Amino acid sequence: NAMDYVKTRHKPTEHVYSSFKKILSNHNFLAFTLADLCSGISMAFFQASMLYYITVLLNIKESQSFLVMLAAIAVALCLFPIVIKLSQKHGKKKMLIIAEIIFTIVYLFIGIGDYVVSYFKGAELLIGLSMGVVVAFPFACINILPQSVVSDIIQEDTITHHVNREGMFSAIKTFIEKIAFALAMMGVSSFGLISLIFYNKYDEKRVLKTIERKKDLNE
Repeated sequence: NAMDYVKTRHKPTEHVYSSFKKILSNHNFLAFTLADLCSGISMAFFQASMLYYITVLLNIKESQSFLVMLAAIAVALCLFPIVIKLSQKHGKKKMLIIAEIIFTIVYLFIGIGDYVVSYFKGAELLIGLSMGVVVAFPFACINILPQSVVSDIIQEDTITHHVNREGMFSAIKTFIEKIAFALAMMGVSSFGLISLIFYNKYDEKRVLKTIERKKDLNE
């Protein structure tokens, strides 16, 4: 009951550390935050690399690439009210799982995109637009449902413990997201450090000496 929720809202009087510990012990909040985190990182990489996927892997002209992005954004906006209605009927969790499955399939398709378009010469743009329309559903779900789920978790926690910790929930969720994105960026940049190790393993002098020796023999 919404009125019961309003009546049981009390500000927390416990220490910040105690609230922090209790929120992290909330299995649903922790599980969903980590899931949302992984989904967000995956989506961020997808959006950052979308132009590459379209122009290089799907062989679509760069001048036409905006049409694929426009299709994905436009269809996603149109799907917002449909996603909300479907989530009310079937549940937000199921909608997000379906969205991630579709998103994974799109990723797999992109991996073999150049192989697929080689069989459909001249239809590259149509294939790209189809991909944009398909990926619009995950875009819509991942952009509007997670915050609604977190609101449900906060409301459930407030009703159960009779304490309103929504501020702490938001702070911890933001903190975890910042740390995770920072670690993700560090993980990507660490490939640069790993490359230094293998660069040092490359024996340039030996290679050049062999080439010079071959040139001397030919002369």
